[in-house]
Amino acid sequence: MSLSQLLKERQAAQAKQKEQIELAKKTAQKCAVVLGDEVSEAINNMLGEIFKNQKLLDTETRKLQANSEKFVSQSQQWLTLSTNLINAFKELGDINHFLKGIAGEMKVIADACTVCAESGKI
Repeated sequence: MSLSQLLKERQAAQAKQKEQIELAKKTAQKCAVVLGDEVSEAINNMLGEIFKNQKLLDTETRKLQANSEKFVSQSQQWLTLSTNLINAFKELGDINHFLKGIAGEMKVIADACTVCAESGKI
């Protein structure tokens, strides 16, 4: 084998290797683009889901806040009603005490009238 033939074979092998490297480089670039697109799409899908969940959480938070405000209002109303009821029971107790006092005095008057009537002073 001559030197020129060896040189040609070497150059042919280098050219073939260079083509393989270029092909591998193009394939790697295509794969990188596809991977980048898929990663972007996956991230966009996840972000969309996150925003959707955030909106749902915001809506539920507003509902919960409104329900809490209603509950506080109703609790205040119940407190007012129960306080009024307690006061009414206290007033009934005061009236009952007053009536017992009057009944006692009426009994004294009735007894006095009975004694007077029996003694003939009336």
